[in-house]
Formats: sequence, structure tokens, C-alpha cells
Amino acid sequence: MVRVRRRCPPKTHLTNVKNVAAETGFYTITDDNGVPSTVIEHELSRREGQGLDALGRIDETGMPPAVGTDDRELLCLYLAVQMARTPRKRTGPLFGRNVTAYANGREVDLALMTEYLTRKHLGHSPRAAEVQGPGTTTTACGR
Repeated sequence: MVRVRRRCPPKTHLTNVKNVAAETGFYTITDDNGVPSTVIEHELSRREGQGLDALGRIDETGMPPAVGTDDRELLCLYLAVQMARTPRKRTGPLFGRNVTAYANGREVDLALMTEYLTRKHLGHSPRAAEVQGPGTTTTACGR
């Protein structure tokens, strides 16, 4: 068990380590037959294993992989994927689509943006500047 401190609202609670920094179904997609698929998670897991193996070889040799080697490519891919596989990285490119879907035909104005940010994106009332520039709402607690 670990103690987790939430930023918004600020409070702490105990939870199992499996529940920290994890989102169930984060990579689940719908396949061509309309069935949920975990193919992306399986591929990421395979790639992660290859990257960790490359890191292990660095530990063994004390040297980074040479330019042009498979280990160098695996390590670069591993690091790039790790930097990109976060909710924050996913939110930016999908923000406009998500707002449009939430609007469901309604005009996307300041009132709707405030509603969306409050109910879906931030989980609390946004500041005026966040409503004006919703693509920049990436800080903790939206502050």
C-alpha cells in the first residue's frame, strides 16, 4: 500500500500500488468487428520489454549501444514511446474532437467550453484564461 496525494482537491488516501498512475483500458481500441482489442497494449508491452533488455545490456557493459545497432534503435524507440504514452500527450491532439463530440451539435461558445472543462477535462471550474485558451490547460489543477 502507498499513500497518494491528490492535487485537486488536495487530500490523501491509501491505495494499492497497482492503482497508482494507471488507467484501465487506456490503450483499448475497437477492432474492425466492433470488439474491444488490447492489441496496442500487447505491442507496447513487447516493445517495452525490448527496450528494457537494451537498458540491461547498458548496465552489463557500462556503455551505450553503438550508433547503427539494433539496441540503439530499440532504446530510441523505447524512450520515445515512454515520453508519448501519457494521458497528457493524448489529450492535446484529441481536445478539439472531444469538445465537438461533447457539444453534440451545440455551438462551442464560452459557456459550453466552461461546462466541458468543468465536467470532463479538469473536473473543476476553470479560470477565465483557461476558457479562453483551452488548449493550454495542462497544469495540475488547471492552475
